[in-house]
Amino acid sequence: MEANPPFNANKDDNLINRRLILLKRKVFVFPTSKADQEFFEVRILAYLMGLDKESLSKSCWDMVWVRNNFGESSKYLYFNERTQKLYLDINFFEWAKLTCQLMNEELKLKANNDENNS
Repeated sequence: MEANPPFNANKDDNLINRRLILLKRKVFVFPTSKADQEFFEVRILAYLMGLDKESLSKSCWDMVWVRNNFGESSKYLYFNERTQKLYLDINFFEWAKLTCQLMNEELKLKANNDENNS
């Protein structure tokens, strides 16, 4: 079994940031997208802080449900014709996972800095 390569923060962060920029262009295409993005980021932060006890996918469903006025629209969702079901948009969920990863790393850095300053 091979060991994982060493973590290169700069390289990995640049790849994540580039991927996030590309995903933002695909996901946030609605007139209310700026407000939606801010709402999702706040909810993801609450998820990371432990205020939301559900999984990330369940939290994403709840976020989308609220932003879609409790089912009045289908933004950030994908309708599958064959199964006749709504699913989270793949690009939206990928954006949420990457945003969660970046926020988690930032929180760890902040915790380490606070610990070192104490």
